[in-house]
Amino acid sequence: MGIRHSILGVASIVLLVICSVIFVKIENDENSKEVGIASQVGFDVAGEGKNYRITVNKNDNDNLYYAFLPSYAELSKIKLSINGDAKVKIAETELKSGEYLENFETNQEYSIVLYTSKNKIVEQGKIQFLVSANLPAVFITTKSGNMDYINSEKGNKEKGFIIITSEEGKELYSDKLDKLSGRGNTSWDAIKKSYSLETHSKAELLGMKDAKKWILIANYYDGTFIRNKIGFQMAEEGGLSYTPDSRFIDLYINGQYWGLYQLTERIEVNKNRINIDDGYLLEIDYPERAIYEKNVMYLENGQPVVVHNPKKMTDSQYLFLDKWFNDMLGALYADDYVNPVTGKGIFEYLDKESFARMYLIEEIYEDLDMGVTSHYMYKEKEDESLLYDGPVWDLDNTMGRGFDLRNELFAINNSLASNQISRWYARLCGNEEFYQTVLMEWEEHFYPVLNEIVNTGIDDLVVSLSPSIYMDQICWPGERSIFMTDADLETNVLFLKSYLEQRMKFLDTAFTYKKEETFSIMKAQANDLPAIETIEEYQLPEENAELIDEPSDKGILDVIFSRHGIILFTLMAIILVTLIGVDIKRNRKIR
Repeated sequence: MGIRHSILGVASIVLLVICSVIFVKIENDENSKEVGIASQVGFDVAGEGKNYRITVNKNDNDNLYYAFLPSYAELSKIKLSINGDAKVKIAETELKSGEYLENFETNQEYSIVLYTSKNKIVEQGKIQFLVSANLPAVFITTKSGNMDYINSEKGNKEKGFIIITSEEGKELYSDKLDKLSGRGNTSWDAIKKSYSLETHSKAELLGMKDAKKWILIANYYDGTFIRNKIGFQMAEEGGLSYTPDSRFIDLYINGQYWGLYQLTERIEVNKNRINIDDGYLLEIDYPERAIYEKNVMYLENGQPVVVHNPKKMTDSQYLFLDKWFNDMLGALYADDYVNPVTGKGIFEYLDKESFARMYLIEEIYEDLDMGVTSHYMYKEKEDESLLYDGPVWDLDNTMGRGFDLRNELFAINNSLASNQISRWYARLCGNEEFYQTVLMEWEEHFYPVLNEIVNTGIDDLVVSLSPSIYMDQICWPGERSIFMTDADLETNVLFLKSYLEQRMKFLDTAFTYKKEETFSIMKAQANDLPAIETIEEYQLPEENAELIDEPSDKGILDVIFSRHGIILFTLMAIILVTLIGVDIKRNRKIR
């Protein structure tokens, strides 16, 4: 009897293994046998010496299929690619896999029917072919073949492969990707997400200086798509050091068009980004975000300063920075801008030019995040080195987005009771030496740059991007404009130009025609400003209070409670009950 029970146990285990294998096979077969136009139809686009497979996208708003093609695509040189034994009819032309798309035009609507090899209709609909212009393309393939895991949680990451082609179709770069992951704070909540990527080796992507870490900015909430770009341009041409370089690209992930993205240098310390050796890279950030950072120090008013470099801070480095900031603030809030203990003036602590430039940038941008988050500063490691303001970052919340203060000074009036950076600017602008630097920077750099951007720069940029913007808007329909409504591109561009034009006129009046009156107002405000105010306390919602580890691909409970898991265990239970019944009958016969 013991032998029979042992045999029964072994049989149960064998059955469990067999059923598990069957279960996995069923799951894999189901995934691989998806049918339909979106899953089966693709197009091989010819570059210079290589083809790139692109799948179709479906827009649920107009129920159309779209083939979003890179700028070098020519329909007559594109081959149809079909998964499985099927064929396609586009308009009146029947095509098999491998045949060219002749006699078709872009921006035209065609009927499309997917048939089985036995002429059974699988799916039918309508399709358009749209082609980008002027832009390079980035093709990313993830290890899993999809983006489900990466998009499910911001910290999730995958390896993969990347290819970059020029606007003419020449392959410029290809390499393994060590990491592709989500990024952003508010922007992470958008349906079109931004990503961080890390190449396997350092590379000069699209002419930018070589590095491994890069950012793909989605610009989803900006209805013009260009605020980050023209913001970087103003900072760069205005003389602010280490402004991130960037390029617009058409992004394809696993063959599917992902939209118009801005491939951008990441803010980090290295010789080709922020070249400060072992210095300090600092960021003003929200208290509720800062608590999750590894290296954080707090100013006297409770404002957190995240230390991004060095990666590992020592106690002596914390003490050094704490003392340095206290000494600097002692000079900033002194009546004569000289620390009474150290005898050092404020510009023996702060770099006058970078703070003047950043102040003007904030006045032009009216950045909602100024002094709240994404506000960077850097300092060399030497005790006597200055603190520099910048570089700029995360500018889609600027230039009229959210609220409008076109006819008053913004950066010295923005929540003075709680905003540390606004208070610094307010104090600095009461210093005549600093104010004269502001006037000079406005006249020599920022007014000319802003004037050029308003008169020609915006239009030139939008014209070059408009085919990709059109494709992106179809790919990611929804609210994205300056007004957070579904305003069109023209409305958003007109609003941006109008905002910058009015802002330019106001600031030119303040800093050119009424500069003495402006300084009188600034000086009075600076003198009335108390040294210390406590920032508002932020509390994390309870559900966000813990960091979440990366989940495994699929846990045992997921398997058990999946549809096939339930079937599997039901089948096992029936088999086991049957075996037990047989065993009981045998025992009765023996007795």
